[in-house]
Amino acid sequence: MADYLSSEWIDALRAAARADEELARAAAEVELVLQQHVTDTPEGTVSYYVTFDRGEVFVQAGEVAEPDVAFVQDYATATAVARGELNALEALQKGKISIHGDARALTRNQQVLAALDHSFSQVRTETTYR
Repeated sequence: MADYLSSEWIDALRAAARADEELARAAAEVELVLQQHVTDTPEGTVSYYVTFDRGEVFVQAGEVAEPDVAFVQDYATATAVARGELNALEALQKGKISIHGDARALTRNQQVLAALDHSFSQVRTETTYR
């Protein structure tokens, strides 16, 4: 089991994305970069990003120069969303998650985002939260 937002956890997300053929098919025509910033973690701000590049899906720790969409949320919100205790859309509507960039890209790519969520679901069941 990996701790939420640890380097091992990000490695597990990367492995899940690489192994998921359904995700690769859903991402076949997609070019998109999503950045995630989680503030107020026990280690400070943790950032990682997901790159969709025409069938290839990469998950990497850190920041990317020009993401299409960036999300910022505090640790409590991110943890609640990851555990399934809070719906991400609801958190967004309540101002607990902020979005920067081309939010329309999320609407245009709903299918691949759903496939990504499914791909990451196994990692979530094997994650420990502090």
